[in-house]
Amino acid sequence: MTGQRAPGEGHWGGPRSSRRENNREFQLRTYPVKPLSLHERVHSFDDSRPLNTLTVTGAFTMGEAHGWLSMCLSEIPLRSPTDDSVTFNFASTYNGGTQLQATYGKGRAVYRSDNLSTVAIIKDLISKEATRKQIKINVSIEVSEDSIIHCLKIFHPKMEYFFNLRRKLELADALKDLEANQEDISYLNDELRTILRSYEKLHDEFTRESFRNDKLFGMTTDLFIDKYRMAGVSGDHTRRRGKELLQFLQSRYSFENLVSFFNEPF
Repeated sequence: MTGQRAPGEGHWGGPRSSRRENNREFQLRTYPVKPLSLHERVHSFDDSRPLNTLTVTGAFTMGEAHGWLSMCLSEIPLRSPTDDSVTFNFASTYNGGTQLQATYGKGRAVYRSDNLSTVAIIKDLISKEATRKQIKINVSIEVSEDSIIHCLKIFHPKMEYFFNLRRKLELADALKDLEANQEDISYLNDELRTILRSYEKLHDEFTRESFRNDKLFGMTTDLFIDKYRMAGVSGDHTRRRGKELLQFLQSRYSFENLVSFFNEPF
C-alpha cells in the first residue's frame, strides 16, 4: 500500500492510495478531504465568545447554500433541508475547540465563528463556487479583533507543550553528547539525569507529535495572514511576515511574545 498525506485544514483535495500485487499497481482511490475537515457537529454554540460574522446574500437557493456547507464540512445531511432556514453548529476537534455556526436559507446565509480563518475559508469557497456558477452574491464580513487573541489563548496549551518538548529534547541531545565524551557525569543533578534517561522516549514523543504540531503552526500562521487579508492587506510583505512567524513559533515561542508579534504594526 502506498499513500499521499492529506492536505491540512483550509485546503481542498485528498490523499490517494493504491495497492500493489506482484509489483503491479492496479487500484487507485482518492479520498476527499474537505476544507474544514477537522470539525465535528455539536449541539451547542457559545454566543459569549468574540465572533467573526460572514453574511452572504444573493440569488441562490437553499440547495445551493446547503451544497456550499457540505463542500466545507463533513457530517452534513445529503439532502437539502425543506425548512425555510436551518442552523448547524460545529467545533474544531484539533485546535482546542474553536466553533462555527452556519445559518442559511434561500438568498441568505450567515456564518459565525470565533476563528477568523474559519469564516475566511468559507468566504473563499463560496466566492469561488458562486463565480463558477455565475450566481450573483453580496458578501460582507465583520471581524472581531478580540477573537484573534481569543484564538491564540485556545491554541496556547498545545503550543506551549510542544515548545517545551522541543527544548527538553535539545537538552537531552546535549546530555547524550556529554555522556559519550566524558567518563564521569555523576555531577549531573537529578533533573538532568532524568532527562538523559528519557532520551529515547523524548525522541519518540517528538516524532509522534511533530505532524500534529505542524498543523497547529499552520493554523496560527493562517490566522495571522487572514487577519490582514480580511483588512485588505496582502502581498509579499504579508507572506514574508508569515514565514517569520513560523520561524518564531519554532524557536522563541511564548504566549506574550506571540501576542506582541500579532500586534506589531505593518
